[in-house]
Amino acid sequence: MYKLYTTKCPKCILLERKLKEKGVEFEVVDNLEEVTKMANSVGVSSVPFMVVDNKFMDYNDSMSCINSL
Repeated sequence: MYKLYTTKCPKCILLERKLKEKGVEFEVVDNLEEVTKMANSVGVSSVPFMVVDNKFMDYNDSMSCINSL
């Protein structure tokens, strides 16, 4: 399961668009409290990021993952 944590910033929008282009089913988490809570738990201070099958991916890792599909 793909979860995209987003604040709808330009990078967030790009990741969301790429996921849609690839036909990937994903959940968008855009509630600021939930995004902040997850960011704090994995030790990051920027969005977007994804969690795929319980594995955290920052923006660069997320893009690499999507581009390899």
